[in-house]
Amino acid sequence: MKKIVFVFLLVTVQIFAIDMDRSLEIYRTLVDNYAEGNYSDEFLSFVNREIKNLSLYRYCRLLIAGSIDKREATPDVGDYLGVMYDHVQADDEDQKLAYALFLSYLVSQMEKSNLSVDVIMKNNAFIKFFSSYRDILSKEARTFFTWIICYKLGLTDTAPPVETARITSIDSVTYSFQPPEDLPHIKDLSRFYYSDPSVVQSVEDAVKRILDNFSKDPSRLSAYINREAAFLARDISKPVTTFQAEVAQNAVLTTPKNVNLWWIRYIVYIVFIVVALRYRKLFTAALSFIASVETIYLLLFFDFLSSSDSLIYGILAVFGFVLAFILSLRTAFRKKRFLDLSIATAIILFIFIPFVPESKELSMENYDLRNSVYYSLLKKDLFQDELSKISYFVRDLSSVLYVSMDETKTVLNDVADVLQKARNLEAIDEISVNESLYLLFSNKIAFYNSDNFMQRTKLFSGLAQDLGTYVADEKSRKSEFESAYRDFSTHVKRIMTYSADYLRKDFADYIEQLFSMKYPILSNIAPKLSLHDYISTEVKKPSIPLSREKTALSIALAAMFVFFMTKISGAKVSFFPSLILAIFSIVKWFSARSMEVFVEQGLPTLVLKESGWFNPGIFFIAVLIFGVNLFKLFRKGADVL
Repeated sequence: MKKIVFVFLLVTVQIFAIDMDRSLEIYRTLVDNYAEGNYSDEFLSFVNREIKNLSLYRYCRLLIAGSIDKREATPDVGDYLGVMYDHVQADDEDQKLAYALFLSYLVSQMEKSNLSVDVIMKNNAFIKFFSSYRDILSKEARTFFTWIICYKLGLTDTAPPVETARITSIDSVTYSFQPPEDLPHIKDLSRFYYSDPSVVQSVEDAVKRILDNFSKDPSRLSAYINREAAFLARDISKPVTTFQAEVAQNAVLTTPKNVNLWWIRYIVYIVFIVVALRYRKLFTAALSFIASVETIYLLLFFDFLSSSDSLIYGILAVFGFVLAFILSLRTAFRKKRFLDLSIATAIILFIFIPFVPESKELSMENYDLRNSVYYSLLKKDLFQDELSKISYFVRDLSSVLYVSMDETKTVLNDVADVLQKARNLEAIDEISVNESLYLLFSNKIAFYNSDNFMQRTKLFSGLAQDLGTYVADEKSRKSEFESAYRDFSTHVKRIMTYSADYLRKDFADYIEQLFSMKYPILSNIAPKLSLHDYISTEVKKPSIPLSREKTALSIALAAMFVFFMTKISGAKVSFFPSLILAIFSIVKWFSARSMEVFVEQGLPTLVLKESGWFNPGIFFIAVLIFGVNLFKLFRKGADVL
């Protein structure tokens, strides 16, 4: 019978133990299919859909509530993807580990970097997997180590699935041990037992302590064994952490690397400059070539989701343009030439004018997020969370009213106290409160004679001072409440005007419940907001700034760069870059309906076909810069290079 139990355990091991090689195989298949755009796998289909919803969730959140986040730890891309991990269904732990690794891979892809051990180890999904795995293993480890200890002490004849020797044989009538028939992770426990020599030594030390304590008090054998097994179970976390790092390292090794060869252009630039410095006649041509390549890169390959690209070209283009603008000002005032200054001013103007004043495609009514894992997060960020703007406004409003209520009660108590003192002084015979306050004045006139002017003054002077202070404070509180209410109602209006009907209804229901249950002192406000009147009204269309649309931003940065080159190096150098800029702008003019909208660093863009009106100014400026270069160049009758 003992033999059958042991065989059953081995079979169980094969079913439930983590197989790192299998997990990595599943992971690599997911990576390859995702790179190929093959989303037939249920998990990949889910991820592909929810990544789009993630960008929509963050866009709606930023549009309505702004970018300020009052949480102590601002969520990163890994945290957002970790929400998907909480909702995925896996067949076994190998598959779930592969899913966690794939979400780590997605983090690196969205951050435009290669997967690294650091990215995996810090990833929310990977941490969640091993946190759960470690907890499960620790619970099973207590039974596992109890088994080993009991075998070494001769309390069971069934050997555990590890090489260990029996030390002694204890006769105990108070303790018996039955080997477990279901330890799903026994193979993992056995592997970790052998992988760390300190664990083996800890077991030997534990057995010695048990024998020592048993010799002093045999009746507490069960407590000794349970305590030592619990201590040993805690030590299993050390080899698990080592295994966790091993998984991360192997995942990095099996993941394809992204290769960006654009850095080679800097070597080419250096070669061109060295040759140009030797042959001076080629210097203008070298500068024009470098400027042309950089213009092409900005227009075709610039990645505004890349933090390095955004930082480098943002700084160079902006500072270069500022310098060119200053030079244009000097030219305008000294030589009375205003053409360059006009172009620079137009660039600034068109940068701050929305590229799409009203985007029909980005209106929330076009998207149904109710079935997305991110819809609950959107509601939390907008109004349910204690750190949301709505919660802050509501707390401010209720705080003012509760202070007013307390102060009013204090004043009324003071009035009651004065009336009671007046009664004690025989100015009043009776005070009664039915439907109205009734005072029965005393027939005695001693309180009102000339000897009691000071007594009467003293009775009411404190109340008069308190009432004056109360009225002044109440006026101040009224102003404070009205100011807070204006901010609150403005934000409520923003939520309702930009939200789809399903979010409007959820928000209206939440506010009504909040005011009736948690903040009844604000219950009179809900009807004034007329929240349900917004439902079925047109959803407000958001604007798209030039800085958030990929093509428009690329043209703007290239225009600033080419304008800078025109001012610094002249038309000869900037002619070909401006020609490239003009051709690209004209081509994009006819395909401007296809747009990529930037949401947030690290998140995919929102790709849409815009049917509304868009601002053509930046396209016009790009062509104008080429026209000015052409005019300057051939007005002097010079060669192009």
